[in-house]
Parts: sequence; structure tokens; C-alpha cells
Amino acid sequence: MVYGHAYTMLRAFKFEHEGETLRLLKMRNPWGRGEWNGAWSDGSDLWTDELKDQLGWEERDDGSFFIDYEDYLNHFNAT
Repeated sequence: MVYGHAYTMLRAFKFEHEGETLRLLKMRNPWGRGEWNGAWSDGSDLWTDELKDQLGWEERDDGSFFIDYEDYLNHFNAT
């Protein structure tokens, strides 16, 4: 993530999946490119076809991406 750069939170999701509670955020980089590359990113192995359909996942470098809430707290801070 870019220090001092603002991102937009588009939507928050909380749901049960495979016996665990998932909290994912859909974020957008206002530059329209450059995205999170960790867990739940476009290229992540965590995605299932069912979840892709359910959450409207698209593999495009359009600045929109999903991130786990805990990763958000660890990587997006106001310091």
C-alpha cells in the first residue's frame, strides 16, 4: 500500500464459509490501478467459484480488490 494514499471502501462482507466467519472488504484504489496482492487478492488461491459469484469478483487491474479485515487493519493505518 502507498503511504499517505487514500483508498475507498466500497463494501464490507461478513459471512460463514467452510465453517469459519469471513470478513472481507472490497476496496478501490482511486488511481484505477494497483491492487492488494495478499490473501483474497485477484490472484489468491482462496477464491472458489461460488464465492466469486457471490461477491462479484473480477480479475481485472481496475483498482478494485478484496482484502481480509485483519489484513486491512495491519496494512491500512493512519500513522
